[in-house]
Amino acid sequence: MVKSFRLRVLDDGVMWSRCEPGRYITLNFFDAARRLRKRNYSIIGRPGPDLVEIAVKREGNEGVSSALHESLTPNTLVYADGVSGDITVERIRTSGKVLMLAGGVGVTLPLALVRHLCELANRGETVPRVTLAVCVPRYRDLVFLTELLSIEASHSWFELVTYITRDHVRGDAPYFRPGRPSIDELKLIGQHAGALLICGSGEFSSSMLKMAETHFPAAQILIEAFSSVSRMAGAGEDAPDAGTVRVTIGNQGVTCDAPRAVSLLETLEENGVRIRSQCRSGICGSCRIRIVSGECRSEGDIALGAAERSEGYALACCAYPVGPELELLA
Repeated sequence: MVKSFRLRVLDDGVMWSRCEPGRYITLNFFDAARRLRKRNYSIIGRPGPDLVEIAVKREGNEGVSSALHESLTPNTLVYADGVSGDITVERIRTSGKVLMLAGGVGVTLPLALVRHLCELANRGETVPRVTLAVCVPRYRDLVFLTELLSIEASHSWFELVTYITRDHVRGDAPYFRPGRPSIDELKLIGQHAGALLICGSGEFSSSMLKMAETHFPAAQILIEAFSSVSRMAGAGEDAPDAGTVRVTIGNQGVTCDAPRAVSLLETLEENGVRIRSQCRSGICGSCRIRIVSGECRSEGDIALGAAERSEGYALACCAYPVGPELELLA
């Protein structure tokens, strides 16, 4: 289930001025266990003065998304760290043709940009041709479908294609295609694209990035990924992510017990270790750490190259301790 929230920005206008559709706002909110967490949400609209709109998918793991669905009610105060990200309409409006690839709820970023392009087009300004390909397992996973279809029906520059990987799709069904998009299909719908936008899970974004670099070498590639930081929440004690690892941050004199199911970034923050972070999804590379000894597994660390990994570097937002002990530099 996806729920939209409208938040009023209570500041002197500086933060509000940065709240462009496509950027993301970092919220601090308690999960079901009353642990304060940080989560990024795409700004999908600015419906009024000082207002921003976000969309949150409830993951069902008693994390922040569930808490927001249950507890974020009118007049609730929420602390925001700020606004980050540089994917806005200004990055794509002169591209001529834009191909957008979205996995699941990752459609929120393309939606934000398409909404903004609609505003520009309605004012008579020139906008690029946009094809949005959305990939989901089942029909019920399609969000904002009615709005996207209405945009296609009223704007000739926009085209929507949806791929359903698990539910049955008849061969001649309009708008819906079965399975995942093939390379040939992507090359066809993305022909002459000057910009290519990717947004989805870490796995989806990584696979689409490799495809884009190979088959769209001349296009500007914009990418944003998201991932659940507690994918194994609720797993049994015998699960690989159960239990804790003793972690030492050698250059800061801090030792703590790190849950295997929680990213090192969150563990460091909870233990008062100051570390740079921005995207929290492996894209920006801000939270780079170095592993001195021990082992951790990394998932979705797109910003790291093979050479950096071989030298022991990892991104704290994508790294999970394996154990039994881990020493790192932050």
